[in-house]
Amino acid sequence: MKLLIFLGILALVGCGSALTCNQCHGGQCKDESNWIRADCMDVPFVEEFCISTWDKEGVLQASYCGIWNKEECHKIQGEMTTCYCNSDLCNTAALAQSTSSFLLLLLLLLATCKQLLFL
Repeated sequence: MKLLIFLGILALVGCGSALTCNQCHGGQCKDESNWIRADCMDVPFVEEFCISTWDKEGVLQASYCGIWNKEECHKIQGEMTTCYCNSDLCNTAALAQSTSSFLLLLLLLLATCKQLLFL
């Protein structure tokens, strides 16, 4: 049982492969079935991020791979909002949804680790 839990945790951590991001542009972003899932380039010593840009009405305008230095969102000239994240497929239409999913996964992982320590 402990081996199974360990393998599950190992699968969640990943093996250092390239980041996978959703990619779309303009009208293509309106329908998630048109999005492309693409692996970012795996460049040594460069951190890749998934990037999403929304217009002032909150409509997704673009999602793609890029280089950045931290997870964050910021407004560009009050017209667009760009967010950067660095987990697979994190640049969905609703960034808040992926953030809450991440927190849920983190809580599950912590609960599992606590169980392992007290068995």
